[in-house]
Amino acid sequence: MTDWSEIEQAREKAHEKHGNNSIERMFFLDPRWMPVLVEEVGEVAHELTYDADGDLRAELVDLLAVASAWLDAIDRTRNRPKKCEHPAEYRYTRGWNEFCAVCGQGRDFGGGD
Repeated sequence: MTDWSEIEQAREKAHEKHGNNSIERMFFLDPRWMPVLVEEVGEVAHELTYDADGDLRAELVDLLAVASAWLDAIDRTRNRPKKCEHPAEYRYTRGWNEFCAVCGQGRDFGGGD
């Protein structure tokens, strides 16, 4: 049976490795989610080939870590406050719109700036 703490540990390890580029800070509509998820799917697929020498289970844990982080990003958006109160460094631009990477709030950030 899968121990979800193992998946949480994989997320923490990835977050430490990637720092400011960590998926833990991404808004759920950020276009970077899909390439990250597909990369993990590709690593799982590679483990099913004749020349695989890694660990299929470990790759599946990494895949679940990405998928669960994306689900958490969606859930954070659903539970977001009416006005964003996060610091400005969490803001990013997508097209002409500005968003908070933590709560997903767009444009009306509040906070006076």
